[in-house]
Amino acid sequence: MVARQQNFTENLGELNHIYERIAKIGQDVADKILEIYCLYQISSTLSGTLDLQASVKVFQNLLKDVLNIHAFALYMLDETTHELEYTHGFGFNQRSIHQLLKKLKQGTFQSLVAQNSVSVHSAVLQKAKGNEGLHQMHFDSKGTYLFYPIISELEEPVGCIVLYRRFPHQIAPAEINLLEKVCSQFARVVDKILIYHHTRELSITDDLTQVFNRRYFNQRFEREIQRALRYNRPLTVIMADIDHFKSVNDAHGHFYGDEVLQTVAAIMDRNLRKTDILARFGGEEFVVLLPEIDKQHGMKVAEKLRRAVERYPFPKGAPENQNKITLSLGLSSFPEDATTGEVLLEFADKALYRAKTRGRNRVIVYQKNGTATESFSTRYRLAAAGTRR
Repeated sequence: MVARQQNFTENLGELNHIYERIAKIGQDVADKILEIYCLYQISSTLSGTLDLQASVKVFQNLLKDVLNIHAFALYMLDETTHELEYTHGFGFNQRSIHQLLKKLKQGTFQSLVAQNSVSVHSAVLQKAKGNEGLHQMHFDSKGTYLFYPIISELEEPVGCIVLYRRFPHQIAPAEINLLEKVCSQFARVVDKILIYHHTRELSITDDLTQVFNRRYFNQRFEREIQRALRYNRPLTVIMADIDHFKSVNDAHGHFYGDEVLQTVAAIMDRNLRKTDILARFGGEEFVVLLPEIDKQHGMKVAEKLRRAVERYPFPKGAPENQNKITLSLGLSSFPEDATTGEVLLEFADKALYRAKTRGRNRVIVYQKNGTATESFSTRYRLAAAGTRR
């Protein structure tokens, strides 16, 4: 009887051991399935519209609904200022967002980039991975913060992810490993989206002036013409040319000529709506597309552009233009002048040519009957020339 009880106890112990092993295997499988699910959900956003907003939304949903994260903040480096800016998140109030940004700018971000791995700060978690550089940050002692830098494929810093879980739900080491993989996957997706949009921007943007190039304008022009036809809406095209630009290059050099092109493009862009399309058409020539604008209002826009360039204090200009930089502009409108893009552009170009031959620094509106409506500077009336220069 004693032997049978001993045998039963041994078998029970072995069964308990087997059960524990099965439970551990089951938990490992569950953890792996969760990991695969999270990584798949994030990476699948790349097969969609390559939209950062959509990818962030998927990431946020996973953090809240699956990974039990109570707050999230995404800080990205601005391409112009190269400063970190808060872009997306949930759970943090404005004060916390500002404090985190301040700490990141005070050297913590550089520490994270140098470390290039997950960093955890918690008063409870003893084996926090990578706390170097974070010990002076005064966080809520009842919660756990996780930081992850976003590094591009070119090994350049792009931004930073901040996660937070409040007490008593601390982040266990196994969860840190999962969150690091999830953050790493999200960081790769962000980098690929940024590369895609940057490459696309390069393909549609003029390298020198940073406005749209002619290739993009042609594509957009055709779509806007079709839209104007479908909804019977007005559309105006403006052709603009820098007066005596060859003389500017000859007198002051091509580097200064490039500066003039860049400045003129920036001036025009500032004086247009966000819905308008400004493109470099070639050389010193620009084209402007004004959706929903008729001829009368289009002339006002063209005159606004002309005055803005004329009044800008360029240090040097064309010798035969009283050392000034000015614009000549011609415009035509749909449907009054033409109903096809090719003809509309041709008429705007003819109007521009007439502005050149009538003395430059003026706006000429195309008229079918051969007459011209024009606007020009009362201060500078320049001698006419037969060709654009």
